[in-house]
Amino acid sequence: MAIITISRGCYSHGKELAEMVAEELGYECISREVLIDASNLFLVPERELFKSLHDAPSILKRLQYDREYYFDCIQAALLDRVKNDNVVYHGNAGHFMLPDVSHVLKVRVVADMDQRIAFMMSKEGITHAQAAERIEKEDSERYRWTQYLYKRNLQDPLLYDLVVNVGKMKLEHACDLICYASRLGSFRTTAESERRISELALTNLVKARIRPFCRADVKVCEGVVYVKVHSRKIRSSSYVVPKVDSAVQDQIREDSADRIHEAVKNIPGLSEVVVCDGDLPPCA
Repeated sequence: MAIITISRGCYSHGKELAEMVAEELGYECISREVLIDASNLFLVPERELFKSLHDAPSILKRLQYDREYYFDCIQAALLDRVKNDNVVYHGNAGHFMLPDVSHVLKVRVVADMDQRIAFMMSKEGITHAQAAERIEKEDSERYRWTQYLYKRNLQDPLLYDLVVNVGKMKLEHACDLICYASRLGSFRTTAESERRISELALTNLVKARIRPFCRADVKVCEGVVYVKVHSRKIRSSSYVVPKVDSAVQDQIREDSADRIHEAVKNIPGLSEVVVCDGDLPPCA
């Protein structure tokens, strides 16, 4: 069965549609639950995780290290939730956090601005002008957020498998369309796609575990985790010579290797940890 991600602008009925699809298919419907899972797994305040998905790019630039760590945590929690399939996720950036998994159906929900404004007015009890201003501001921040983080246009239809305009059809019909697409052979789980999402889940869990003490490239292949620790910059001075710099970097890598083994040793599904000096090996 499929995993379904639903991307939407605010007050585009995306949440309501996600819930309808999940009920029709008998799937779990999740959004904020992923942040709660990430908070519990990595002992990070849920408020900070929420902000990392909503703060403007200007703020994210000032907090780049924390942002990367928080995203690793959120992605690891999401992948853990969806690895057994039968899930509808309507939180932020789901279509980016589940890359290259063939049984993920990526849906974009759009609606007419007038319809969105009317929906916000009825929900929030505000004026037409207030609703229009808030929607335009949030849309602008989401587009800039996506451009900053992923260098992609949120409105690019090529990011999605299906774009549904709920201004042109009833929600019930939109639900039928998504459910029909999810049952197509194109989105059926295969041994390869199952392996892919399992390895993604392990990869992001390892990245989140080790991010607090080192920056590294991580790849998991058939239960073996390969880690390449990034070199740390050493402040240059007339007293630092290449031989000393190399010795320091070697010591950093050795210390990091010990901490990496300790941090990931109890992760189920990992059979071996290899800390690499060179490039990560390609998976078979």
